[in-house]
Amino acid sequence: WHNGLVVADGALTLVIAMVGARAPWERLPGWAPSVLAFAYLIVVALLRTAGGPSGVAPMVLLPVFWLALCGTRRQLWGLLIGVTLVFVVPLIVVGGANYPPSAWRAGILFIALSGIVGMAVQSLAVRVRDQERARSRLLDQLDDLAHTDALTGLANRRAWEVELTRGLARARRTSEPVSVALVDIDSFKAVNDAHGHPGGDALLIDVTRNWS
Repeated sequence: WHNGLVVADGALTLVIAMVGARAPWERLPGWAPSVLAFAYLIVVALLRTAGGPSGVAPMVLLPVFWLALCGTRRQLWGLLIGVTLVFVVPLIVVGGANYPPSAWRAGILFIALSGIVGMAVQSLAVRVRDQERARSRLLDQLDDLAHTDALTGLANRRAWEVELTRGLARARRTSEPVSVALVDIDSFKAVNDAHGHPGGDALLIDVTRNWS
């Protein structure tokens, strides 16, 4: 092993770990979340230079997993190109005893494995995220249905009770005045008697539209 390169690799790995633990990845745009994956690919390349290919190759799967879970399809393809270069360039440029012909088989194996694992994991991650978004939409719709009157679209009694409790608690906490108003439709029963419930429903919808 080349001790200088091993020390440099250790320092770079420490920096990657510290940045990875502290950076607000969910707020970073574009290619920013993929920087650490490519940086770790450099670590793997330097390790292969420092001590040859033995035992180092499986480490390329770590950045592949990272981008499969957190990156886009384009970022993953970029990383897979980088993985290919990490394995192929030394075989072509260096060769010899450090990279015998048998290393081609290992290189092709890990390139193929990285592609299969990366695409499979990313497909599963995308499917899980889509299901989570669909679940969130359904929960929002259920919440709307539970707190909305189907006929008028106004908040129903359940929502009214929740909001009244919240408003009174806020008034007690802030000492600000709170007002509760009751709006009534005069002789609504007479409308239902004269025009039936469809006529009463139409009136409720019309009044609600004007209130809104």
